[in-house]
Amino acid sequence: MVKERLEIRGISRKDVCKYVVELGGVQVSDTLFRSNGWNCIVSEEETFHFLQSDVPKVYVTFEANDRYRLTSILASFRKKTFRVGG
Repeated sequence: MVKERLEIRGISRKDVCKYVVELGGVQVSDTLFRSNGWNCIVSEEETFHFLQSDVPKVYVTFEANDRYRLTSILASFRKKTFRVGG
């Protein structure tokens, strides 16, 4: 089993969970999602103060049976969480 932990800032936990489901994850508990060959754990939402705003922060841990599957699911997840601002 291989795993990787990501810190997601500026996206609500609700949206992060929605993205995991869109990738094929099935929610089995409040924090755990499972799919064929991979699992995902989504932490509770925290906030940090930045420029007079409270910004959400969530930790996401993906676990997969092999490195190829992990790389693939991470690439798909990062596309969903990528933000461009100006």
